[in-house]
Amino acid sequence: MDSGTEEMIIHETFARQNRLTLHTLQNPLPAQNMDGSENKGGLIMHTTIQCLQITDPTGSSHEEQAEFYIMNIGNYDIILGMDWL
Repeated sequence: MDSGTEEMIIHETFARQNRLTLHTLQNPLPAQNMDGSENKGGLIMHTTIQCLQITDPTGSSHEEQAEFYIMNIGNYDIILGMDWL
């Protein structure tokens, strides 16, 4: 989880290796890294919708559908940003 990241992101390699369904954006988005620099991967071309589930130590859980942007995020597979926190 990253409270400094505005969106939820999945690494493009992780998405493809796990055969996630990708949706092509009609209007690709510019990609910026967490430090504000331009992402070398270029424009964000795809999203994916996945089910998120979090369970607390008591066993209570919360589940929801979430949209992730697909881009190269370095050494991370998934970043849960502000829109989910």
